[in-house]
Amino acid sequence: MGKPYHAGLAARTGVEAALLARAGFDTRGAGLDGPQGFGATHHGAGDLTAFEGLGAHWQMETVSHKFHACCHGLHAMLNALSEATVAQDAVERIEVRTHPRWLIVCNIADPASGLETKFSFRHTAAMAILGHSTAALDSYSDAMACDPALSRMRARVMVIADDTLAETASRVQIDCGGVIQTVDHDLATPVNYADRSARLRAKGGALIGLDVEAQLWDSTHGPCGLDVPELNHIMRTAR
Repeated sequence: MGKPYHAGLAARTGVEAALLARAGFDTRGAGLDGPQGFGATHHGAGDLTAFEGLGAHWQMETVSHKFHACCHGLHAMLNALSEATVAQDAVERIEVRTHPRWLIVCNIADPASGLETKFSFRHTAAMAILGHSTAALDSYSDAMACDPALSRMRARVMVIADDTLAETASRVQIDCGGVIQTVDHDLATPVNYADRSARLRAKGGALIGLDVEAQLWDSTHGPCGLDVPELNHIMRTAR
């Protein structure tokens, strides 16, 4: 539970800082790079050049979305599987190839809890094949970790390290009685606006309900945007 908690703390701190600034909260202008600022007291030496270009040069120039409610390392595989067309009963073996780094991150072979399923190639592959939503939080429960059908399907999944693949890519081979289907996906491949919107809305609907998602989408795409009170009102109605 620690990993999502830490992300939540960071998000909360960012929102709190923005709200305080809007309310007029102020601090010393040299708080970061001054003689007794953050740089000097926490790193030993302040680097005044670190802030050159602040507001003009950006470390993050793109926005990506997590369309599945599980570890990022599983997403390329899940996107690849979404492009496959197979009959559930015909699947005999699934071979997942991924960059070696992910084998120590999200390769729990037989997860025993809902949280562990979020870090399992085999289990989430089985979910995708059997038609369980990988965007819905309810799909990652303790009961699902022990589901007999999912356990049988994940036993057919083999995960293989492949250093020829980028960290953002995965290649999946599905064997249906000797008929092999291969699907690939690289998260670095650009996604057009229509597809990105559809995937984002599908995940939003799975997380907060279709009605609330529709309200948020319509509000944020209106001519005047969405203000904080309106956002709070809509989110209070989320399930």
